[in-house]
Amino acid sequence: VNEEKYFEVSPLEVRRKGATYTAQTLAEIDQLGGGKDKLFFIIGMDNLSNLRSWYKPEEIIRKSTLVVVPRPDSAEVDIAQLEKDIPGITRRLKILEGPLINISASDIRRKASKGEDITCLVPHKVAEYIKQNQLYV
Repeated sequence: VNEEKYFEVSPLEVRRKGATYTAQTLAEIDQLGGGKDKLFFIIGMDNLSNLRSWYKPEEIIRKSTLVVVPRPDSAEVDIAQLEKDIPGITRRLKILEGPLINISASDIRRKASKGEDITCLVPHKVAEYIKQNQLYV
């Protein structure tokens, strides 16, 4: 990500003690930007289907646009039901189209926690950072 001028890695969650929640992180990033920046939160289709069970999903969609990446093994999501569960989500939702890649952050964390090689899944510098800081041990 460090080579991409429009992306930035945030250390906020790494520095936070205890459980960390997306809603809190987005609120903190929004506050740091003075509420002026457009935030985009990228998730897999599998996470969209269970977003209603996340901590403060209403805050997540209030603070960001959800960018959803389908995966080959993703089940269809009932968007109408999701809108009932989290009112306003359809206005804050962008589902990407394109080639499907079977990769998820959960898989990367699981592999990293077992000490498996993840360099084929993330940039080398990211894998190095995860290993050096023992993020998922």
